[in-house]
Amino acid sequence: MLKIELRPTREGTPGQGELLIQGWKQGASALEFAVRNNQNDGYLDGAGKWGASKYWNSLADVREEDGKLLAQVGACLVDPLLKDRTMTYLLYLQNADGSDQGVLSIDDSLLSSTAIDKTRREKSKQEQRQKEEQEKEQKEAQRAEQEEKQEEQEKQQKNKEEEQHRPDAPAEPAKRTQSRWLRWLLLLLFAILVAGLAWWLIPRFMQSPADIKAGGEAGACSAPVLAENPDDLALIQSCLKTSPSSDEVLALISAAKENKRCNLVQRLYAHKAQSGDAVIALAYAREYDPANFKAGGCIESADAETASYWYELALERDPSQSVARERLEALKK
Repeated sequence: MLKIELRPTREGTPGQGELLIQGWKQGASALEFAVRNNQNDGYLDGAGKWGASKYWNSLADVREEDGKLLAQVGACLVDPLLKDRTMTYLLYLQNADGSDQGVLSIDDSLLSSTAIDKTRREKSKQEQRQKEEQEKEQKEAQRAEQEEKQEEQEKQQKNKEEEQHRPDAPAEPAKRTQSRWLRWLLLLLFAILVAGLAWWLIPRFMQSPADIKAGGEAGACSAPVLAENPDDLALIQSCLKTSPSSDEVLALISAAKENKRCNLVQRLYAHKAQSGDAVIALAYAREYDPANFKAGGCIESADAETASYWYELALERDPSQSVARERLEALKK
């Protein structure tokens, strides 16, 4: 089975990617490939559309480096695959000398061709925001300058009037009374500020870290959330943000099976297994394994090749998986 990765080109051009293929032994001439969506068994055609029939595309500009095949591909392949990053895809490769297949891994930094327009729009919006901020700063500076001039004029006018009405003897008692009232006023304002700050901080100091975590993450990966969130992709994203354990993911998968949310089941399996969770990879392999397959569930039929891939991935993440090693050896016989 091949190891295949679709990653960005060195230039990082949106809509362009580079296929990295490891394990191919049949030469680099006259290669063709087909891509299958492992969730609904659709095949990608040359126009970037999904259909029921297997469609073979020519793989051009192929080069060999250190025993690996490298080939540049365009938006007709990149864009359809990036519409849903949680899907699992199989890539078939063939030429006159032989054929092979492997699960297609997609690099997280790969961008679709639509990112070009998005980048331009964001740049335009940023320039517009900068222009508006500059104009706002200029207006504020002008207003502040005018206010400062007005205050200075008013101060000069007030000083002039005070000079005209100043008595011969200074009124010291009146000044002391004014100073006393000012001190009391400042003390009152300070007391109000301290009381408000205490009212805001004390409940937060009394709240434990467990309560804080529970308030933000409770239920994101629990069975009740299935009834609250019918959107599979949104549910997966909110669950994975909490970094759930393998047991929590398996419990959610079990609940999704009972609720016939099969699309959610396969997406959770594939995403967690490809993210390095050996326990989930082993469980997913057993779903396809002919020795453990159960009809009437979310997996339509047993598939020894798919089971072998997930067993290999489980062993790659955790070489101590004895069950995965035994079943992999049995499937290869």
